[in-house]
Amino acid sequence: MPEATDEMLARLVDNEWYRVEGFRITADARYLGRVGISHAHATFHAGGFSGELSPDSRFVIRKHATRVFIVFRQFDSSRYHASPADHVAGWVPAEDEATAQNWVDRINVQIRDFDVR
Repeated sequence: MPEATDEMLARLVDNEWYRVEGFRITADARYLGRVGISHAHATFHAGGFSGELSPDSRFVIRKHATRVFIVFRQFDSSRYHASPADHVAGWVPAEDEATAQNWVDRINVQIRDFDVR
């Protein structure tokens, strides 16, 4: 997936399928919206795609006029891709930004605990 641009996020503003209500725990992963981080391995799942976490992997907040987007950045660049690879996890209404930031901070701790280098 390419870098999540403002134009890409704007197309998802009214898509309720991308609305995030909180964490969803499955047998193998903890999901924040459409992106899951494995409980046992340094891997993620996003929309039928799985991949390895990189030292750059993290969730970030991207602001829009009426929404706050949660984006998973797999990497900033790699030996195969000069640009970032992002996966849109979803959005929350702008007034829930603090809650979304809390979720992002908590799941980023889980990612850092894998200590991928």
